[in-house]
Amino acid sequence: MIEGSSLFIGMFSNLAVFIVFVSIYSFIKPIETKNKRLEPVIMGTLFGLALIVCMQVKIPVAEGVLVDQRNAIVVLSTLFGGPFAGLITWLSGVFVRVLLGGNGVRAGIIGLTLSYGAGSLLRLWKGPRTPFFFITGSFIATLIILPGFLFVGDLSYGWELMKRMALPYGTAIYLGMLFIGFLLQHENNRISISNRLKESEKRYRNLYEKLIDISFFMDNQGRIREISPSVEHILGYAPEEVIGSLFYDYFKDSDKKESFLKEIRKEGFLRDSEIHLKKKNQSVVCVSVNSDMEYDSNGTPIGVHGIIRDITHLRKVQEDQLRLEKMIIQNQKMDSLGTLAGGIAHDFNNILGGILGYSDLLRKKFKDDSNVAIYIDGIFNAAERARNLVTQILLFSRNTDFNMKVLDLSSSVKEALGLLNQTIPSSVTINYTDSCRDSSVLGDENQLHQVIVNLITNAFHALKEETGTIDITLSKYTLSTPDTAEFTSVPVGNYLSLQVKDDGSGIPEEYSEKVFDPFFTTKEKGKGTGLGLAVVHGIIEKHGGSIRFTSEVDKGTCFTVLLPELEKKDIPLIIDQQESDDFLGAEGEERIIIVDDEQANIDLEKHMLELLGYKVSGYTDPLAALEAFKADSEAYDLMLTDQTMPGMSGLKLAELVQKESPGFPVIIASGYSSNLNKDKAEKIGVKKIIIKPFLINDIAAAIRNSLEN
Repeated sequence: MIEGSSLFIGMFSNLAVFIVFVSIYSFIKPIETKNKRLEPVIMGTLFGLALIVCMQVKIPVAEGVLVDQRNAIVVLSTLFGGPFAGLITWLSGVFVRVLLGGNGVRAGIIGLTLSYGAGSLLRLWKGPRTPFFFITGSFIATLIILPGFLFVGDLSYGWELMKRMALPYGTAIYLGMLFIGFLLQHENNRISISNRLKESEKRYRNLYEKLIDISFFMDNQGRIREISPSVEHILGYAPEEVIGSLFYDYFKDSDKKESFLKEIRKEGFLRDSEIHLKKKNQSVVCVSVNSDMEYDSNGTPIGVHGIIRDITHLRKVQEDQLRLEKMIIQNQKMDSLGTLAGGIAHDFNNILGGILGYSDLLRKKFKDDSNVAIYIDGIFNAAERARNLVTQILLFSRNTDFNMKVLDLSSSVKEALGLLNQTIPSSVTINYTDSCRDSSVLGDENQLHQVIVNLITNAFHALKEETGTIDITLSKYTLSTPDTAEFTSVPVGNYLSLQVKDDGSGIPEEYSEKVFDPFFTTKEKGKGTGLGLAVVHGIIEKHGGSIRFTSEVDKGTCFTVLLPELEKKDIPLIIDQQESDDFLGAEGEERIIIVDDEQANIDLEKHMLELLGYKVSGYTDPLAALEAFKADSEAYDLMLTDQTMPGMSGLKLAELVQKESPGFPVIIASGYSSNLNKDKAEKIGVKKIIIKPFLINDIAAAIRNSLEN
């Protein structure tokens, strides 16, 4: 019989089987099975085989009693493989022990059962399996296993045997569970970490392969060594086509290479660097590059890792937004200037009305005196030019009223070309292309004629040395939603497009935002007021259209005008213009009440009307005039009132007069008003609207027509 140190050595040498078992465990454990229920079976079978091998080394300690490391294996099988795996290992041990026979069969089976219970008890531990866990757990399991010796023979024999086995057997089995358990846990931890690394690598690979941006690594020579599959989506190249090539070969601008290298070598990184790269189809994509220098363990640079993001769409959106913002600002500026122009027009017209009116009276009074008439005509002609300038300002402000009618735009263009052919030299080639079968628009003939002449004349002035080509194109155009960033202030729909393109000097970028500003001009002093394109802008917008231009220095300029097709435009209100027939001889004796907040205007109009034979009363306060009318409406035959007055407008005054005396003739004189229109005036009962400044012939015609009709 083996006892003492020999028993310990025999038991400990039995651990050699464990070493082989741990190696097999390390190989079997990582193998994944589709059916998770098979894992306990595999582990139980593995531990059972180890147990059977261990039991082949027989260490007799009493008659028919054999010891080995079987109990340690059952504990570890239950702890690491679970209850079902432990049960398989237990059955393997029971089977072999029964085959071996002897007095120790019962004690051996009970020992295996106690081992299974010890393993199940240790498995209840939910904390981490640290070395302390195995030191303590192995000790507890040893204490649970040792009482198995009590069942060898009677109780007193078993007790003596257990006391004799406690130290050598207990120590050997304790150390077996401690060291092998620790090794198995170490393998479990290693396998778990390895599995997590594989999962992490798999997730990273999936993420890498599904990247929208391009991830790349290039060496110190700039050669691409690694690149994500997203390069095919952005640049059109497969990864294998790019790897090994120089990163800088894809730069659109070769000079960008130097600045790129210089910055990343200086700073060690690059942030949001905007670069244009060439795609496989030779088109260009705008990208943002963020990159960092990478170093080895010695701090030596080994290359650059970076991320490339396609920002082409973002840049286009930003450019469209910036262009739209500029157009909105331009429109707001034009509206503000238009409001200013309209506001001061009233005061201008009052001043010009006095100059024109009195000079007109003087012309008629001294028409036979040639010496005086020359000076009077000079005053009158200067005032006429000033009135025309105010008219242009009002056109720019888009608050004048046009004589709208159906026009053939193609005929208007041909008429303008016929006129301009007399002034534009033959060294200039003019090409006209008309692809419209029907080019009808609703517009003011004179104003649209002015637009066409102005654009063609500007194109001619842009030609160098009066030599070059002007292309004029009339076509249909459908404005869709994306186009509204280019043509602001007009809705989507069908339009006629008139393009005037030259190959002249072009417009410098610094002037592009001022092209439609009033009084801005690049022409020499005395060759223009700078109102041309501002007036064109006003006329086009008054017609419900839009205008834009593109230009490149030394290559030319193209202006594009959009005008709505006729069916898309409602016929606007039309305000009567001044009459021009000579009614000076049409004298009258009727009584007229004049209302104007400017005493100078009342004095002038009173002179005109008294010269015609009318009896005139004047008021600078519309309320006072209304009270006088109410006091004796029979004392008056007609009212001539200004539209824009403090306290009460001419329309409001006319409305109150009509309530007092329905059908009473009222004429409104207006230099500027955004609230005046023909429909509203006619509903109130206004007979005529006359535009300031007017001449004696104009007011004479308006009065006679109002009184007689």
